[in-house]
Amino acid sequence: MKIRFLLILIFLLFPLCFSYSQEITLKPFIGVSSLPADGDSICAIPFATDMTLESYGYRNGDTIPDFTLYKVSGEAVNIKAELLKGKPVVLIAGSYTCPVFRGLIQNINQVFIDFHDKVSEYVVYVVEPHPEIDVSPYSAPPGKVWLTKENEAEKILYRQPRTYGDRKKLYNDMLGKINVLPPIILDEPCNNWWTHFGPAPVNAYLINTDGVIFSRHTWFNMDGQSMTRDIRKLLSQTIKFDSSATFTIQTDNNKLRGKPGDTLVFITKMTNTSDKDLFIELKPVEPNLPLSWFLTFCSDGGYPYDMDTLAVYFAPNQTKNLRIYLRARDADSGDFKFEFRNCFNPDNKYQYQYFAYADTSMGGVGDNDAADTKNFDIYPNPASDFIEINVGTRHALSLQNIAIYNVFGNKVEHPPAPSFQEGELRVDVSGLAAGVYFVKVGSYVRKFVKI
Repeated sequence: MKIRFLLILIFLLFPLCFSYSQEITLKPFIGVSSLPADGDSICAIPFATDMTLESYGYRNGDTIPDFTLYKVSGEAVNIKAELLKGKPVVLIAGSYTCPVFRGLIQNINQVFIDFHDKVSEYVVYVVEPHPEIDVSPYSAPPGKVWLTKENEAEKILYRQPRTYGDRKKLYNDMLGKINVLPPIILDEPCNNWWTHFGPAPVNAYLINTDGVIFSRHTWFNMDGQSMTRDIRKLLSQTIKFDSSATFTIQTDNNKLRGKPGDTLVFITKMTNTSDKDLFIELKPVEPNLPLSWFLTFCSDGGYPYDMDTLAVYFAPNQTKNLRIYLRARDADSGDFKFEFRNCFNPDNKYQYQYFAYADTSMGGVGDNDAADTKNFDIYPNPASDFIEINVGTRHALSLQNIAIYNVFGNKVEHPPAPSFQEGELRVDVSGLAAGVYFVKVGSYVRKFVKI
């Protein structure tokens, strides 16, 4: 049998021993040294004439300036004091009227979930990129109002704040609609953070404990960049493990049966049986699966990577699950093996075999139901508002024939009823979070990226 895999891999970070100096030399202080008053006016906002945003801000290897910004509660956050805690810092620009920022909240929150005990992450609330009535600082040519259709559809209609208090109010309105896990600090009235670190609507920096920029994102987690990968790379430079740590595995069912179109989920429990930190490497070996089936796998928490190995950290005596999602598109059977290997003890390893069966007697989508959809296309891809599914000829597809799944094989809430015109099916995806998804039409599946 031929094989095709989509390997979605989740890396979990491990505890680290930081070595840092209590003496940090940053560039001169920028901004304000005391809490702004609510009535303080917002300074004139310059236009960002470089629409690529590449020429702005700091670069990898630059030392950042010292600054203090404040939470809406009035609590001060000084960057030098944060770095002296011995943890790297992630700074991400954002604001409510930026649809790209809103679409990235899931990714921003995931970084916080994965690394909050190893990295200090802050969202810096900056100027509004798409205010109502007022001109956008990013419009081309400069001086234009740029109110996005996403903002109009979601009724996120705000003017550019005139005072620091206005900015706080807009921030509070945002938190009434969006769950942002990292703490948020507000740029001060003259927007010194934005003008020095940007100007950009959703840029980001990973800053090492010495105040030097390790990674700069012009757009957070876009253009092939991954903050999770950057953090893991930075922190792995000081990794320390004990080769005496060991682990065991256990699975309740390595044989699963379903109907064509089902996603079969195998769960294997992995336990660190020692009082030492442990790092386990997982990968599929000797696969024997039908061409039309595909496999994804992940561990508890984490962030997806397009690689062929899953590396997972375990604290002493910790247990985690490996979840393997196998989409059995057509009636067939197959098997595959997984290798579990202790990264620091080559003698502590396991290999386990899994079997899967898709039986037409259990129901499922028949061949005739998908006769017109075998070679369907999706565009635009990536997409922000909608996707069009080209099935070639007019076909009596109903809403029940269409499903959208996330990278973990979970069916997402169905979008509004699609419209069908001349062989093209338009589906509204504006409500989906940014990420990778799969569209199932009949018994066939295609991937698209939501931005």
